[in-house]
Amino acid sequence: MKTWRAVMLVVLACVTSGVCAGSALCGWQTFGVGDGLPGWDVLGLFEDRDENLWFITNWGIALYDGVTWRNFTAADGLGGTAAGRSRGGTM
Repeated sequence: MKTWRAVMLVVLACVTSGVCAGSALCGWQTFGVGDGLPGWDVLGLFEDRDENLWFITNWGIALYDGVTWRNFTAADGLGGTAAGRSRGGTM
């Protein structure tokens, strides 16, 4: 249920902000485990200063630069999937 709320908030923010009006930015793209996500349940989504997307999932954290994926899991020493952004915009 939390996953759907997060997706709906992102969609709602995009639509109401006018960012998508007449823009190619409105193309909808979905990602799943087969694309590179370490888990199906996305618990958080952040964009860093370099416009990379960070997906926090139930099985780890994924970094997507628009072309390639890099996953961080317990095997990499990740102790959990809690993450956030500092005031400076860093993860």
